[in-house]
Amino acid sequence: LYDQTIAILERLVNQEVRRELAHNLAMVYMNKATAVSSLGDNRGAVVLYDKAIAIQEQLVNQEGRSELGDALATVYINKASSVSDLGDKRGSVALYDKAIAIRERLVKQEGRSELADALVQVYVNKANAVSCLGDKRGAVELYDQATTILERLVNLEGRHELADDLATVYFNTAIAVSALGDHRAAITFYDQAIAIMERLVNQEGHRELANPLAKAYTNKAFAVSTLGDDRGVVALYDKAIVLLEWLVNQEGRREMADDLAKVYTNKAIVGNSLGDHRGAVALYDQSITILRRLVEQEGRSDLFGDMRKNELYRAVILHGMGSLSFADCQRAQAAFAGVCAESERTGRADLQNVMRWAQANLGGVL
Repeated sequence: LYDQTIAILERLVNQEVRRELAHNLAMVYMNKATAVSSLGDNRGAVVLYDKAIAIQEQLVNQEGRSELGDALATVYINKASSVSDLGDKRGSVALYDKAIAIRERLVKQEGRSELADALVQVYVNKANAVSCLGDKRGAVELYDQATTILERLVNLEGRHELADDLATVYFNTAIAVSALGDHRAAITFYDQAIAIMERLVNQEGHRELANPLAKAYTNKAFAVSTLGDDRGVVALYDKAIVLLEWLVNQEGRREMADDLAKVYTNKAIVGNSLGDHRGAVALYDQSITILRRLVEQEGRSDLFGDMRKNELYRAVILHGMGSLSFADCQRAQAAFAGVCAESERTGRADLQNVMRWAQANLGGVL
Protein backbone atom coordinates (compact mmCIF):
# COMPACT_ATOMS: atom_id res chain seq x y z
CA LEU A 1 0.00 0.00 0.00
CA TYR A 2 2.85 2.38 0.77
CA ASP A 3 4.35 1.75 -2.67
CA GLN A 4 1.04 2.36 -4.43
CA THR A 5 0.49 5.59 -2.51
CA ILE A 6 4.04 6.74 -3.20
CA ALA A 7 3.69 6.03 -6.93
CA ILE A 8 0.54 8.16 -7.11
CA LEU A 9 1.94 11.02 -5.04
CA GLU A 10 5.28 11.04 -6.90
CA ARG A 11 3.40 11.43 -10.18
CA LEU A 12 1.19 14.19 -8.80
CA VAL A 13 4.05 16.10 -7.18
CA ASN A 14 6.87 15.56 -9.67
CA GLN A 15 5.00 15.41 -12.99
CA GLU A 16 1.85 17.41 -12.37
CA VAL A 17 3.60 19.87 -10.03
CA ARG A 18 1.02 19.51 -7.26
CA ARG A 19 3.31 21.11 -4.64
CA GLU A 20 0.52 21.21 -2.07
CA LEU A 21 0.90 17.41 -1.89
CA ALA A 22 4.68 17.41 -1.34
CA HIS A 23 4.32 17.23 2.44
CA ASN A 24 1.96 14.27 2.08
CA LEU A 25 4.56 12.48 -0.03
CA ALA A 26 7.22 13.17 2.58
CA MET A 27 4.99 11.75 5.30
CA VAL A 28 4.36 8.55 3.32
CA TYR A 29 8.12 8.15 2.79
CA MET A 30 8.61 8.55 6.54
CA ASN A 31 5.81 6.13 7.46
CA LYS A 32 7.17 3.51 5.08
CA ALA A 33 10.66 4.06 6.51
CA THR A 34 9.34 3.45 10.01
CA ALA A 35 7.67 0.23 8.87
CA VAL A 36 10.82 -0.90 7.04
CA SER A 37 12.93 -0.13 10.11
CA SER A 38 10.61 -2.19 12.32
CA LEU A 39 11.36 -5.14 10.02
CA GLY A 40 15.09 -4.67 10.64
CA ASP A 41 16.00 -3.00 7.34
CA ASN A 42 17.60 0.15 8.68
CA ARG A 43 19.55 0.82 5.49
CA GLY A 44 16.34 0.82 3.49
CA ALA A 45 14.75 3.04 6.11
CA VAL A 46 17.59 5.57 5.85
CA VAL A 47 17.09 5.82 2.08
CA LEU A 48 13.40 6.58 2.61
CA TYR A 49 14.07 9.04 5.43
CA ASP A 50 16.49 10.87 3.13
CA LYS A 51 13.74 11.26 0.55
CA ALA A 52 11.40 12.64 3.19
CA ILE A 53 14.08 15.00 4.50
CA ALA A 54 14.87 16.36 1.03
CA ILE A 55 11.22 17.34 0.55
CA GLN A 56 10.72 18.72 4.06
CA GLU A 57 13.93 20.76 3.97
CA GLN A 58 12.85 22.35 0.69
CA LEU A 59 9.40 23.13 2.07
CA VAL A 60 10.71 24.61 5.31
CA ASN A 61 13.95 26.29 4.22
CA GLN A 62 13.16 27.36 0.66
CA GLU A 63 9.39 27.67 0.46
CA GLY A 64 8.84 29.22 3.89
CA ARG A 65 6.58 26.47 5.27
CA SER A 66 7.71 27.13 8.86
CA GLU A 67 4.67 25.30 10.24
CA LEU A 68 6.32 22.08 9.03
CA GLY A 69 9.45 22.62 11.12
CA ASP A 70 8.53 20.07 13.75
CA ALA A 71 7.67 17.51 11.07
CA LEU A 72 11.19 17.96 9.70
CA ALA A 73 12.63 17.55 13.20
CA THR A 74 10.68 14.31 13.56
CA VAL A 75 12.21 12.87 10.38
CA TYR A 76 15.70 13.82 11.60
CA ILE A 77 15.00 11.99 14.86
CA ASN A 78 13.64 8.88 13.16
CA LYS A 79 16.59 8.75 10.80
CA ALA A 80 18.95 9.20 13.76
CA SER A 81 17.47 6.09 15.37
CA SER A 82 18.07 3.99 12.24
CA VAL A 83 21.56 5.43 11.79
CA SER A 84 22.33 4.60 15.42
CA ASP A 85 21.08 1.03 14.97
CA LEU A 86 23.52 0.76 12.05
CA GLY A 87 26.34 1.66 14.46
CA ASP A 88 26.92 5.26 13.37
CA LYS A 89 26.50 7.03 16.71
CA ARG A 90 28.24 10.19 15.50
CA GLY A 91 25.90 10.38 12.54
CA SER A 92 22.94 10.04 14.86
CA VAL A 93 24.28 12.86 17.07
CA ALA A 94 24.53 15.17 14.05
CA LEU A 95 20.90 14.44 13.20
CA TYR A 96 19.79 15.00 16.78
CA ASP A 97 21.56 18.37 16.67
CA LYS A 98 19.48 19.37 13.65
CA ALA A 99 16.29 18.34 15.43
CA ILE A 100 17.31 20.18 18.61
CA ALA A 101 18.01 23.39 16.68
CA ILE A 102 14.50 23.32 15.24
CA ARG A 103 12.68 22.43 18.45
CA GLU A 104 14.65 24.90 20.58
CA ARG A 105 13.65 27.65 18.18
CA LEU A 106 10.02 26.54 18.21
CA VAL A 107 9.84 26.23 21.99
CA LYS A 108 12.10 29.04 23.18
CA GLN A 109 11.63 31.65 20.46
CA GLU A 110 8.20 30.97 19.01
CA GLY A 111 6.48 30.00 22.24
CA ARG A 112 5.43 26.51 21.13
CA SER A 113 5.24 25.29 24.73
CA GLU A 114 3.27 22.21 23.65
CA LEU A 115 6.50 20.92 22.09
CA ALA A 116 8.53 21.18 25.31
CA ASP A 117 8.27 17.45 26.08
CA ALA A 118 9.22 16.69 22.46
CA LEU A 119 12.35 18.80 22.92
CA VAL A 120 13.11 16.82 26.07
CA GLN A 121 13.02 13.58 24.12
CA VAL A 122 15.62 14.82 21.65
CA TYR A 123 17.90 15.95 24.49
CA VAL A 124 17.57 12.47 26.02
CA ASN A 125 18.16 10.68 22.72
CA LYS A 126 21.27 12.73 22.03
CA ALA A 127 22.47 12.21 25.61
CA ASN A 128 22.14 8.45 25.20
CA ALA A 129 24.09 8.61 21.94
CA VAL A 130 26.96 10.74 23.27
CA SER A 131 27.11 8.52 26.35
CA CYS A 132 27.64 5.50 24.07
CA LEU A 133 30.50 7.46 22.48
CA GLY A 134 32.09 7.83 25.93
CA ASP A 135 31.22 11.50 26.53
CA LYS A 136 29.61 11.09 29.94
CA ARG A 137 29.97 14.78 30.83
CA GLY A 138 28.25 15.77 27.62
CA ALA A 139 25.49 13.30 28.41
CA VAL A 140 25.02 14.76 31.90
CA GLU A 141 24.71 18.29 30.46
CA LEU A 142 22.00 17.11 28.07
CA TYR A 143 20.18 15.18 30.80
CA ASP A 144 20.30 18.35 32.92
CA GLN A 145 18.60 20.30 30.12
CA ALA A 146 15.93 17.62 29.89
CA THR A 147 15.52 17.60 33.68
CA THR A 148 15.00 21.35 33.87
CA ILE A 149 12.11 21.19 31.43
CA LEU A 150 10.56 18.03 32.88
CA GLU A 151 10.69 19.29 36.47
CA ARG A 152 8.80 22.40 35.37
CA LEU A 153 6.24 20.40 33.40
CA VAL A 154 5.67 17.81 36.13
CA ASN A 155 6.01 19.85 39.32
CA LEU A 156 4.72 23.27 38.24
CA GLU A 157 2.40 22.56 35.33
CA GLY A 158 0.87 19.35 36.63
CA ARG A 159 1.92 17.15 33.70
CA HIS A 160 1.93 14.06 35.89
CA GLU A 161 1.84 11.76 32.86
CA LEU A 162 5.49 12.77 32.34
CA ALA A 163 6.58 11.71 35.83
CA ASP A 164 8.01 8.38 34.63
CA ASP A 165 9.98 10.27 31.95
CA LEU A 166 11.45 12.47 34.67
CA ALA A 167 12.34 9.37 36.71
CA THR A 168 14.06 7.88 33.66
CA VAL A 169 16.15 11.00 33.15
CA TYR A 170 17.19 10.97 36.82
CA PHE A 171 18.09 7.29 36.41
CA ASN A 172 20.16 7.92 33.26
CA THR A 173 21.89 10.87 34.90
CA ALA A 174 22.81 8.65 37.85
CA ILE A 175 24.40 6.10 35.52
CA ALA A 176 26.41 8.81 33.76
CA VAL A 177 27.69 10.52 36.92
CA SER A 178 28.50 7.14 38.44
CA ALA A 179 30.62 6.37 35.36
CA LEU A 180 32.42 9.66 36.07
CA GLY A 181 33.22 8.38 39.57
CA ASP A 182 30.81 10.58 41.54
CA HIS A 183 28.89 7.84 43.31
CA ARG A 184 27.43 10.13 45.97
CA ALA A 185 25.82 12.28 43.29
CA ALA A 186 24.64 9.11 41.56
CA ILE A 187 22.90 8.00 44.76
CA THR A 188 21.09 11.34 44.93
CA PHE A 189 19.80 10.92 41.37
CA TYR A 190 18.84 7.29 42.00
CA ASP A 191 16.91 8.42 45.08
CA GLN A 192 15.00 10.97 42.99
CA ALA A 193 14.17 8.32 40.38
CA ILE A 194 13.19 5.79 43.06
CA ALA A 195 10.92 8.25 44.89
CA ILE A 196 8.91 8.84 41.71
CA MET A 197 8.80 5.20 40.65
CA GLU A 198 7.83 3.96 44.12
CA ARG A 199 4.89 6.35 44.10
CA LEU A 200 3.86 5.32 40.60
CA VAL A 201 4.19 1.59 41.33
CA ASN A 202 2.99 1.34 44.93
CA GLN A 203 0.39 4.12 45.10
CA GLU A 204 -0.81 4.63 41.55
CA GLY A 205 -0.70 1.03 40.36
CA HIS A 206 1.76 1.44 37.49
CA ARG A 207 3.03 -2.11 37.81
CA GLU A 208 4.64 -1.90 34.36
CA LEU A 209 7.31 0.18 36.10
CA ALA A 210 8.15 -2.56 38.61
CA ASN A 211 11.13 -3.80 36.60
CA PRO A 212 12.62 -0.30 36.06
CA LEU A 213 12.20 0.25 39.82
CA ALA A 214 14.04 -3.02 40.53
CA LYS A 215 16.85 -1.86 38.24
CA ALA A 216 17.04 1.45 40.09
CA TYR A 217 17.43 -0.45 43.38
CA THR A 218 20.20 -2.67 42.00
CA ASN A 219 22.03 0.22 40.36
CA LYS A 220 21.85 2.26 43.54
CA ALA A 221 23.15 -0.80 45.41
CA PHE A 222 26.30 -0.70 43.28
CA ALA A 223 26.83 3.00 44.02
CA VAL A 224 26.24 2.41 47.74
CA SER A 225 28.71 -0.49 47.70
CA THR A 226 31.48 1.84 46.51
CA LEU A 227 30.97 3.82 49.72
CA GLY A 228 31.36 0.67 51.86
CA ASP A 229 27.78 0.48 53.14
CA ASP A 230 27.23 -3.27 52.73
CA ARG A 231 24.12 -3.36 54.91
CA GLY A 232 22.58 -0.63 52.79
CA VAL A 233 23.42 -2.70 49.73
CA VAL A 234 21.63 -5.75 51.17
CA ALA A 235 18.53 -3.66 51.93
CA LEU A 236 18.40 -2.48 48.33
CA TYR A 237 18.86 -5.99 46.94
CA ASP A 238 16.00 -7.14 49.17
CA LYS A 239 13.72 -4.52 47.62
CA ALA A 240 14.75 -5.58 44.13
CA ILE A 241 14.19 -9.25 44.97
CA VAL A 242 10.64 -8.60 46.17
CA LEU A 243 9.77 -6.97 42.84
CA LEU A 244 11.58 -9.48 40.64
CA GLU A 245 10.12 -12.49 42.48
CA TRP A 246 6.66 -11.02 41.94
CA LEU A 247 7.35 -10.38 38.26
CA VAL A 248 8.84 -13.83 37.60
CA ASN A 249 6.78 -16.06 39.86
CA GLN A 250 3.38 -14.36 39.83
CA GLU A 251 3.30 -12.32 36.63
CA GLY A 252 5.01 -14.97 34.51
CA ARG A 253 7.77 -12.65 33.30
CA ARG A 254 10.18 -15.53 32.65
CA GLU A 255 12.53 -13.31 30.65
CA MET A 256 13.49 -11.64 33.94
CA ALA A 257 14.49 -14.87 35.67
CA ASP A 258 18.20 -14.38 34.97
CA ASP A 259 17.95 -10.86 36.44
CA LEU A 260 16.52 -12.38 39.61
CA ALA A 261 19.34 -14.93 39.66
CA LYS A 262 21.91 -12.13 39.39
CA VAL A 263 20.42 -10.27 42.34
CA TYR A 264 20.44 -13.45 44.44
CA THR A 265 24.11 -13.87 43.52
CA ASN A 266 25.02 -10.26 44.27
CA LYS A 267 23.24 -10.37 47.62
CA ALA A 268 25.03 -13.64 48.43
CA ILE A 269 28.42 -12.01 47.80
CA VAL A 270 27.65 -9.09 50.11
CA GLY A 271 25.96 -11.27 52.73
CA ASN A 272 28.98 -13.54 52.84
CA SER A 273 31.29 -10.55 53.37
CA LEU A 274 29.07 -9.53 56.30
CA GLY A 275 29.52 -12.98 57.87
CA ASP A 276 26.14 -14.47 56.95
CA HIS A 277 27.63 -17.58 55.37
CA ARG A 278 24.57 -19.79 55.64
CA GLY A 279 22.38 -17.06 54.16
CA ALA A 280 24.86 -16.69 51.31
CA VAL A 281 24.74 -20.43 50.57
CA ALA A 282 20.93 -20.31 50.51
CA LEU A 283 21.03 -17.40 48.06
CA TYR A 284 23.51 -19.20 45.81
CA ASP A 285 21.17 -22.20 45.86
CA GLN A 286 18.28 -20.00 44.70
CA SER A 287 20.39 -18.51 41.94
CA ILE A 288 21.72 -21.90 40.82
CA THR A 289 18.21 -23.36 40.70
CA ILE A 290 17.09 -20.62 38.32
CA LEU A 291 20.21 -20.79 36.17
CA ARG A 292 20.08 -24.57 35.90
CA ARG A 293 16.49 -24.41 34.65
CA LEU A 294 17.38 -21.73 32.13
CA VAL A 295 20.41 -23.66 30.90
CA GLU A 296 18.97 -27.19 30.86
CA GLN A 297 15.33 -26.53 29.98
CA GLU A 298 15.37 -23.28 28.01
CA GLY A 299 18.67 -23.65 26.17
CA ARG A 300 20.35 -20.60 27.72
CA SER A 301 23.87 -21.91 27.19
CA ASP A 302 25.18 -18.37 27.68
CA LEU A 303 24.41 -18.77 31.39
CA PHE A 304 26.27 -22.08 31.83
CA GLY A 305 29.46 -20.40 33.04
CA ASP A 306 27.59 -18.26 35.56
CA MET A 307 25.81 -21.32 36.93
CA ARG A 308 29.10 -23.16 37.42
CA LYS A 309 30.76 -20.10 38.97
CA ASN A 310 28.01 -19.95 41.58
CA GLU A 311 28.53 -23.64 42.34
CA LEU A 312 32.19 -22.89 43.10
CA TYR A 313 31.38 -19.83 45.22
CA ARG A 314 28.94 -21.93 47.20
CA ALA A 315 31.52 -24.69 47.69
CA VAL A 316 34.19 -22.27 48.95
CA ILE A 317 31.80 -20.91 51.60
CA LEU A 318 30.84 -24.41 52.74
CA HIS A 319 34.51 -25.40 52.82
CA GLY A 320 35.28 -22.43 55.03
CA MET A 321 32.42 -23.40 57.34
CA GLY A 322 33.71 -26.97 57.54
CA SER A 323 30.40 -28.15 56.08
CA LEU A 324 31.49 -29.47 52.69
CA SER A 325 29.93 -32.92 52.28
CA PHE A 326 31.05 -35.63 49.88
CA ALA A 327 28.16 -34.71 47.57
CA ASP A 328 29.20 -31.05 47.75
CA CYS A 329 32.75 -32.04 46.79
CA GLN A 330 31.43 -33.87 43.75
CA ARG A 331 29.35 -30.82 42.79
CA ALA A 332 32.40 -28.59 43.15
CA GLN A 333 34.52 -30.89 40.99
CA ALA A 334 31.85 -30.94 38.27
CA ALA A 335 31.52 -27.18 38.49
CA PHE A 336 35.26 -26.66 38.17
CA ALA A 337 35.38 -28.92 35.12
CA GLY A 338 32.48 -26.97 33.64
CA VAL A 339 34.18 -23.62 34.26
CA CYS A 340 37.40 -24.91 32.69
CA ALA A 341 35.55 -26.09 29.59
CA GLU A 342 33.57 -22.88 29.27
CA SER A 343 36.69 -20.78 29.77
CA GLU A 344 38.47 -22.67 27.02
CA ARG A 345 35.46 -22.35 24.72
CA THR A 346 34.76 -18.64 25.27
CA GLY A 347 38.05 -17.20 26.52
CA ARG A 348 36.16 -15.32 29.25
CA ALA A 349 38.63 -13.66 31.61
CA ASP A 350 36.23 -13.82 34.56
CA LEU A 351 36.06 -17.61 34.27
CA GLN A 352 39.85 -17.86 34.16
CA ASN A 353 40.02 -15.75 37.34
CA VAL A 354 37.47 -17.99 39.03
CA MET A 355 39.48 -21.08 38.08
CA ARG A 356 42.61 -19.69 39.78
CA TRP A 357 40.61 -18.52 42.78
CA ALA A 358 38.91 -21.93 43.16
CA GLN A 359 42.22 -23.76 42.94
CA ALA A 360 43.61 -21.56 45.71
CA ASN A 361 40.57 -22.06 47.95
CA LEU A 362 39.56 -25.64 47.10
CA GLY A 363 42.91 -27.17 46.32
CA GLY A 364 42.33 -30.27 48.44
CA VAL A 365 38.85 -30.76 46.97
CA LEU A 366 39.48 -30.26 43.26
